[in-house]
Amino acid sequence: MNMVVITINTGMAIRLKMSDVRCQMSDVRCQMSDVRCRMSDVGCRMSDVGCRMNCADYTCILHLTSSVLRSSHV
Repeated sequence: MNMVVITINTGMAIRLKMSDVRCQMSDVRCQMSDVRCRMSDVGCRMSDVGCRMNCADYTCILHLTSSVLRSSHV
């Protein structure tokens, strides 16, 4: 029985790491577009907010949260 639990937890951890990598990759794109915002003109501050909003990978954050919750209940 313990082996099954360990296997499930390992599977969760692997999926969690994979989705975390996707988060980091999208975060890099966010930082890149954030730099473009900073380099732009007078509308910089407004577009900077837009960039931050666009870059937040909500599905990724939700997926990570649900993965953590599921693995803690196992």
